[in-house]
Amino acid sequence: MKNTRHPLSSGLLRVGLFLAFVPTLALGVTRPVSDYFAYPDDGIDDTAGINNAITAAQDGDIVTFAAGTYDLKTRFDDERYLKISTKTGITLQGATSGGVPATKLLRHVTVEAMASPPRIFYLFNSTRVTISGFIFDNTPHLCTTGTVTAIDSAGKYVRVQIPAGLPMEAGQPCYAANLWEPAVAELKSVANVSANSSPANWTIHDATNRIMELNKSTGLTFLANTAVGDRLSWHYGWNGRSQLEVAKSTTVTLDNLVVRNAINMALLIGSTHDLTLSRIVMKPEGAQLPVGPRDGIHISRCTGTVSISDLEITGVRMDGLVVRTPYADIASIASATQFNLLTELATSGQTIPVGSSVTFFSATGNPYVRLVAAATYNGDSGGRSSYTVTTQTDLPSFAAVGTEMKLGGLMPASVSITDSTFKNIAGSALILFTDDITVDHLTATKVMFPAIHLGDNSGSGVCGYGITIRNSTFDRCGWMPKPESGIPGVITLAAINDTFTTPKLRDVTIEANIFRTHLASTTNPAVNAFDTDGLALTDNVFENVRQPVLIAATSVTGDSVATSDVIVDNDNNTVTHAEVTGSFGNSGITGYNASKTRFSSSTGAKATWTVTPPRTGSYDVYVYKIVHSTSDTNAKISVTHSGGTGVTYVNYTTGTSGWHKVGTYTFTGGTDYIISNERSNGYLRTDAVMLMQL
Repeated sequence: MKNTRHPLSSGLLRVGLFLAFVPTLALGVTRPVSDYFAYPDDGIDDTAGINNAITAAQDGDIVTFAAGTYDLKTRFDDERYLKISTKTGITLQGATSGGVPATKLLRHVTVEAMASPPRIFYLFNSTRVTISGFIFDNTPHLCTTGTVTAIDSAGKYVRVQIPAGLPMEAGQPCYAANLWEPAVAELKSVANVSANSSPANWTIHDATNRIMELNKSTGLTFLANTAVGDRLSWHYGWNGRSQLEVAKSTTVTLDNLVVRNAINMALLIGSTHDLTLSRIVMKPEGAQLPVGPRDGIHISRCTGTVSISDLEITGVRMDGLVVRTPYADIASIASATQFNLLTELATSGQTIPVGSSVTFFSATGNPYVRLVAAATYNGDSGGRSSYTVTTQTDLPSFAAVGTEMKLGGLMPASVSITDSTFKNIAGSALILFTDDITVDHLTATKVMFPAIHLGDNSGSGVCGYGITIRNSTFDRCGWMPKPESGIPGVITLAAINDTFTTPKLRDVTIEANIFRTHLASTTNPAVNAFDTDGLALTDNVFENVRQPVLIAATSVTGDSVATSDVIVDNDNNTVTHAEVTGSFGNSGITGYNASKTRFSSSTGAKATWTVTPPRTGSYDVYVYKIVHSTSDTNAKISVTHSGGTGVTYVNYTTGTSGWHKVGTYTFTGGTDYIISNERSNGYLRTDAVMLMQL
């Protein structure tokens, strides 16, 4: 028989041969943990079943969890309960309800001081891993909250009542403790009760009524700031393992996660390339007030792109989010292009890539960049790492043993932090010690220390270049200075490293932000800047801020402050607003930003506002005019300024309520001036005043 071939057969043969050389794509399968005998809500240890599912997962697989609580009782080893190691392309997916995580991973821990149980999960040496849709919690919580019921008149003891359902453990220390305003469950604007040391151990005073007592024979100094009815929270330790940890991995996504309680840092991420964090919530539930005794999220020596969005961080004792890169210095020089360096912190062998940058700092802090031709890790010693590095071109002429540097190979190419909120943080919201950072649409409320600190820390971190903070709101932040520096403010910029002293911040932009209710003192400004080359403040609003800006002329160069608005409102403000003559009452008419307004019919009634312009120059001056038929027809507005006092008269019965310009004047930056409103007839109505920088 004649051999015949289908007309398409030769083409199919060629396609088949081609496909034989195409790599197999990872299609993946779904692996429910129930297939490995891990079931929610049965009270049985699920650790082994979950680990077996993770071990079985291949590239493209999704390990799925049902809604409910999975119990983690038996540790995988001393480092973790759940092991995710040397994995590629897997997803751990919890259940959600209405978009909110509905799968809880509950770690069972032992009550003890300074506990350090294994991490809930430890993601190590893996690529393309996503973890989404989980709640992380501990049982019991190694912290608690109570209401102050009694204070010793001699200042030696305090008693608190613990709500039902919260831990009440005798003999435990009082670490990372804070006072809270009872009516609003917000941090009280005082110093923390304790941090890394405990004033005494707790005893049970009255078990029936759940009353505990903290007693110290030499006295408890924090009682000077404490009142009966205050809430008091504390932790049993602060220095254990992190709750969740990621290390030496690539392309990691952590999404839609909730942390209810942490024993140390909630989330520690190190030496990871390309990181995405989104929709992460750290927030207590029920009567509990704190989440953890350390940082919420700590990111160190990560590279590539770091993208962070939609965080909600509440109730952590130290800092909400830290992004850190270490310095290094020259240990020895072998040739014009080769040297040994020691990093500020140990890297555990993290690679310094060929082609990455090394920025050397001269004695005056000027940067000189070289590119890496080769880098070899030599080992760790004394908490530092040694590398031999060869540069593509000669070292700078000033290079010598001790010359300081930062390594582009150990820092992100960019960091983006967007659409995130931080509240009740007994530390800072953001600590940013790296280059190329954008912070956009951040809201920080009741943050004890500076809401954002840029620069370095006393023991680690890099003074960053190319940082922008914009479109953010800071409300009642920074009532205490950062302890390491003693520098107060809402945003602080400073080089405070004890060892690496030559670098400075460079090219920082702070624009279109609102600073609200920061009335501490003239030495505690909204923005406090040191050690910076290139600082631009533009379009910021300072509302009820005692001192908008302080810039150290001796260490800051190339600074500008432009188009600022300074607003002083009478609402909850007895520092920069005063009713100096007459009797005033609250009006039912709202004013600026829907705030309360005041009125007086007293003869000679007068109110004043103290305004402090951030920079010398010309400003338009406005009063917020409250229009009403019974108002003053000829209120006297007086404005002190650099040239004397300007006076104008305003009819409050005509027109529409809103900002009303009363003149343009020149002011000296950082100097206090007085704007007053004085009654002539009818009801004097007062609200807010504004300086608008031209």
